[in-house]
Amino acid sequence: YLGLAADDHGSTYAGGTALLVGGDGSVVASNPELDPHNELPENKGIIHSSNDVDVFTFLAGAGPLSLTVKPAWDAFYRATDHRGANLDLSVELRTSAGVLINASEPNSDTQATVGATVAAGAYQLVVTGVGNGVSPYSDYASLGQYFINGTMASAVADITAPTPNPMTFASLPSALGESAIAMTATTAVDETTTVQYRFSCMSGSSGCTISAWQTSPSYTATGLAANTSYTYTVMARDLSLNPTGASDPASATTDTPPPPPPYVDFVAGSSVLVVGTVSGALSNTHADDGASQSITEQESGGKPNSRYSYLEYRWNFNVSTGASVTVFANAWSSGSTDGDTFNFQYSTNGGSSWATLFNVSSTLNNNPASAVIPGAPSGAIIVRVIDTNRTVGARQLNTVNVDHLYIQVANPPSDPPDGNPSGLNAGAVSSSQINLSWNDNSSNEASFRVERSPNGSSGWSIIAELPANSEAHSDTNGLLASTPYFYRVSAYNLNGSSGYTSTSATTQAPPPPPALSLSASGSKPKGIIVINLQWSGASGVDVYRNGVKIASAVGGTTYTDNTNLKGSGTFQHRVCLAGGTSTCSNVTTTVL
Repeated sequence: YLGLAADDHGSTYAGGTALLVGGDGSVVASNPELDPHNELPENKGIIHSSNDVDVFTFLAGAGPLSLTVKPAWDAFYRATDHRGANLDLSVELRTSAGVLINASEPNSDTQATVGATVAAGAYQLVVTGVGNGVSPYSDYASLGQYFINGTMASAVADITAPTPNPMTFASLPSALGESAIAMTATTAVDETTTVQYRFSCMSGSSGCTISAWQTSPSYTATGLAANTSYTYTVMARDLSLNPTGASDPASATTDTPPPPPPYVDFVAGSSVLVVGTVSGALSNTHADDGASQSITEQESGGKPNSRYSYLEYRWNFNVSTGASVTVFANAWSSGSTDGDTFNFQYSTNGGSSWATLFNVSSTLNNNPASAVIPGAPSGAIIVRVIDTNRTVGARQLNTVNVDHLYIQVANPPSDPPDGNPSGLNAGAVSSSQINLSWNDNSSNEASFRVERSPNGSSGWSIIAELPANSEAHSDTNGLLASTPYFYRVSAYNLNGSSGYTSTSATTQAPPPPPALSLSASGSKPKGIIVINLQWSGASGVDVYRNGVKIASAVGGTTYTDNTNLKGSGTFQHRVCLAGGTSTCSNVTTTVL
């Protein structure tokens, strides 16, 4: 009679019950962890399904070995319809390394027997439930119990631990990023069975645990704290539970997490038109690329004499936590005759209250503006633009254009800028514009300051404060023709400023006056709008009002435009050399 223990919990081939037995059926050594119910003498197991595999590991002495596995036929005699005796067995004999020695699955019987003449050592008995070509079946729900018996030569009890003893590390613990440490034990050798390894964390912080016993000599501890030292040992055992001594402790420190990026830019994820009309996509506000989003006022309802124009547009942001939060925009007005400008405001409470960021009135399409939101809020932030003149009678439909709108969250380090800008270049592109460019040589600036001086030694004034990583700026702020200007640029953050890069440039001469120069004046005799035009530089011109020709080949240098209109209005005039040429005067605007 042979004493074996069944793994009756549906083990896979990689697992199994460890049991060492003698040829007389006595148990030489067993694994109490894998047989908690002490059922070893019963030599039985249960197959739950056609995918269930039971594996038994045992020691045998040198000589003949024979094992028979039989289904439990007594199930036929139960006083129930649920007899469950439909088990057809397949049995394999393998070495402890899994090499097949002998297999049995007879077509004419549901039991199976394996046998061989073996050398002394550890072996595996693998039991599965199968069908065959004679009586095939698919997976089933009933339980199939079986029993094992057989004979083998006596085995010597395994009381020797694997080597090396004590264990050692083949690869010392080493950090794998901020939360993991990997290590590899020296591959252990046992004289009779396979080997398992266990890695123990001796000191550390979160995630400092003892691993389960495992067959792989490699182990990675996860869920660890960043920038923290952890100390480990490793030991091994055979399947007879003979343990080695623990290795010498070895330590590793998890990586320090990188600092957050100094500055992160957030663009609007969505937008809402409250009142007005809009043209251009939301994505047009994501980069300073000349493609803009335009919002135009609409006229209010009510009686004509109580109407006014107004607009409101909102952009929705979601930003991370940081040390400071700044709103940047390149936005401009299309012009206004009723004094309308545009306020940019923000809300951190879903629009319940608003605070002003900056006002936009310039008609230049390079008009950067910025403002810091106090308290460095994170999460949802709404930025909106509204008009400033909602006076009754102010009915002109004005437009605000937004090319670039974003929120910059700063996480600056405690150091001043770590590099100076260099290579400042200034080039005059007209009588009223100078373009600047430079190299950004710092990694932690909060912004760049652009300063201008009339002489390069005094009178310096800040003309622009630009976002981090900026390397260009166009100066159109009140420049005079044919005039030299001196510039310098520095990087700065909350902890200090860098050195300067400097240069100068002279604006170009003013363009020559047009060949035709036109002036206009208006009056309303008897309520009829009349506009008197006078020009110089040519005789024989075509006269245009609001882009439409109203007179051809007019001689002399004056013309009276009797509009025959009453009331009020805005009129633009120009004159061009007669004959459809492209030589034209300036455009005059008369408002009555």
